[in-house]
Amino acid sequence: MLNGQLVVAEAARTGGRRAAIDGGASPGAYQVVRDQLAAGGLDPARAQVEIWPRHATYGTLVHVRVEADRELHNPISRLAGRSSLHLRSEAIGRSERLGDRTGEPW
Repeated sequence: MLNGQLVVAEAARTGGRRAAIDGGASPGAYQVVRDQLAAGGLDPARAQVEIWPRHATYGTLVHVRVEADRELHNPISRLAGRSSLHLRSEAIGRSERLGDRTGEPW
């Protein structure tokens, strides 16, 4: 359970760092989040990832929110009627992107 929360928090943090460098919601930022989730044993296809704004100039706040469900394999949890645990983490940073963003693919 704790491992899952650490994975989600790290995915949000590394995605936020990449989004800050790229200047917003870039394909690279989404890919970093997916890679972190997969490395931690969570299915990236079942996770919800939000990165905003799409384009951020220098100093603008960049937000990354990652949500995922972690399957519980504990018999006590199943007796209590819970088969999964919803995990959520958000990271906020400032964009480091300088210059014009025109012509970029995202």
